[in-house]
Amino acid sequence: MRSSTITIVFTDLVGSMQLKSTLGDKQAVERIQRHHVLVRKLAAETGGHVLKSLGDGFLVTFDAPTDSLRFSLFLQFAHATTSKDLPGVRIGMHLGEVSEDDSQKDIYGLAVDLASRVQSLSEPGQVLMTSTVYEAVRPRIGSLDLPLPANTIEHGRFRFAGLDYPVSVIEVGFEKYSPLRCPGNKAKAWRLVDDEQAYSPPIEEHAVPGARIVFRNLGKGSQPAANEVFIMALAGERVGSVGLASLVNGQDLNALARGKGPIDRIVVPVDETSPALDHMLAASMVQRLVSGKKLGSHLDALCSYVALVREGFRPAAHPVEHSIEAIYLAMLLSGEQNLALPRVGAEFLNKWGRLESALFAAAEQKLDPFTTAFLATEPAFARERAFLLRDQEVYRSDVRDGDRFLVSIPDGPEHASALLLYEPRSILWKFWSRADRESPTGDAYHVLGVNAGSGRWVFSTDPVRKTSLKGLWNGLQSAESRTDAALSRRDPWSDGAMFGHTLIKTPRAGTRMTKDEVVRSFTKWCSAKRVA
Repeated sequence: MRSSTITIVFTDLVGSMQLKSTLGDKQAVERIQRHHVLVRKLAAETGGHVLKSLGDGFLVTFDAPTDSLRFSLFLQFAHATTSKDLPGVRIGMHLGEVSEDDSQKDIYGLAVDLASRVQSLSEPGQVLMTSTVYEAVRPRIGSLDLPLPANTIEHGRFRFAGLDYPVSVIEVGFEKYSPLRCPGNKAKAWRLVDDEQAYSPPIEEHAVPGARIVFRNLGKGSQPAANEVFIMALAGERVGSVGLASLVNGQDLNALARGKGPIDRIVVPVDETSPALDHMLAASMVQRLVSGKKLGSHLDALCSYVALVREGFRPAAHPVEHSIEAIYLAMLLSGEQNLALPRVGAEFLNKWGRLESALFAAAEQKLDPFTTAFLATEPAFARERAFLLRDQEVYRSDVRDGDRFLVSIPDGPEHASALLLYEPRSILWKFWSRADRESPTGDAYHVLGVNAGSGRWVFSTDPVRKTSLKGLWNGLQSAESRTDAALSRRDPWSDGAMFGHTLIKTPRAGTRMTKDEVVRSFTKWCSAKRVA
């Protein structure tokens, strides 16, 4: 036998016995065989190896975790759309070391057993995976060639019979076609009760006693439990330019969605862009309220500051690396970013605690964040300042490898700067570009275009200026249709209508145009002149 590390996928066709009872053996077997053909076809197309058939299920292995995810999502999508007459499929996967027996064409080991248990936990139409798989695929989910955008939900930690430690389980699926809900407990798999509090790292001295802050992916229609408050405004409550922290400072907990019982858990919603600095300040203010502390007018300036940051403004004139928002971003983006995982969330909270303490201390001293860079010399933030300076250097290198332009934007400024970056290595490239005084016009970049590779492009404009990129979208979509008219209609460029056309991006499967063709469409739209 030899050992290797692979991704193991178990599938199971649900209700085949009932199908035979309803349709009769002949028709039922025909449908089941169509499912078998579909599994083998998709496995071959995504780089998988069908190791064996298990009655109505399969054991499929993959060298690349992203391939296992593509296979699983394509299979579920096919069952939900083009093969609706087939029963649902339950899928579970795990990444780990196995022993391979070439003579029997089989694999053995704990990783195989765990993948099987995860599959048995899943519901029809559901794709579940362990955190080892998710951490491997997470950075690339957004760039995979999928029929629809994929949603991710962290379902917490589960105990599996025979395993002496809990395992985090994550679901990836398509809205309307996937359950996107926590699976129920099974005989050999059950969720840890109150799992969000199950991970308890050492609490540093800055922590406030009382209610605990946790992070959660909140789906549509999520409601707080009796003991919870969500850091989100009540339905009908307008946040706008006020900000969540200002709402809490002015209305206590009355402005937020909350349960009816005593509050001991503060839920901060997380997605691809959350939590904002405003969310975290609001959560810390709620934590103080619940512990019996009072807020007050001394927090007004700080609340106003983070509300402006939320809208995309740079409220202060001091160096970027000394600003509150930059220090916060360094904390948020310098580590793992799936805060819904208890361990990752707890690690970020310990970082946030340093900033939280400094912000509240400055407010008590009535230091104005608009005029005072009170984080500039604080030893507690030396690591974040060093990270920012290093990342800024990487951004400068990205700019040198990119293209700078003087542009005249239709229905916008006639004299502005634009920047195209090609697979930037900087983590905070968007932040730096909005504050870059070395642009051709000396007032930061008005339009930013980023090629993330594999045909993925995003164009955006400074959200403060709200310049529409609808004309650019028209040009790109027209050029795209010339490569494949039918496909471009089915999978068009996103026009960013929900963002006021300030953000447009490539089709879900990426553009079929070359890099040069995209750049030509951009330069034609804004009469761009390249600047050395």
